[in-house]
Amino acid sequence: MNNLRGDLLDTWALTLIRNVGNARITIRNTDTQEVLQQEELGAVLAAFYVPSVGMWGNTSVQLPVKYKGEGLPEGTHLEFTLELAPELYVHEDGATDCDALGKGAIRTVPLTIDNTAPEILEISYNLVSNTMTVTAQDNQYIAGVALCTSGGFNTLAITGSNQGDGWGRPPPSSWTCPRSTASISGWK
Repeated sequence: MNNLRGDLLDTWALTLIRNVGNARITIRNTDTQEVLQQEELGAVLAAFYVPSVGMWGNTSVQLPVKYKGEGLPEGTHLEFTLELAPELYVHEDGATDCDALGKGAIRTVPLTIDNTAPEILEISYNLVSNTMTVTAQDNQYIAGVALCTSGGFNTLAITGSNQGDGWGRPPPSSWTCPRSTASISGWK
């Protein structure tokens, strides 16, 4: 997440198969264990089938997050957690027993504040095999690389990296591309 260019965790989209008595979103700084944002969103209706029209309803739920990570330094590690408590975990007084939830009701996504752009180390093209190899590195990791036409409007090839390769190591990306003028662009 690049908090200098204005990246925003806007919405968590999901499809529920069971009604939720209370949904809670928590963003925590895992370096300090400080809770940066926590919001209880209340009940959320699961997807349901409408026999009279032969269609499913409420198949996509959009839960608002609206988090920018403003003021956090480069390299800060965050944890973005969504807890979905079924109705039986919400007591009569409205309190939710989130501590009793099983792991199937909790989804956590790690994030890192990363304002440093990736660096292309080498680009080589093999005329015999018609293969372009791009080697790049980043201070965190490279999630993907795209090969575009010179105008940047058409994508010729796209590849993702294996996060298991380790942080900051240059993952080589190799793919076959047509013989045309192309430019490389990387993103995180």
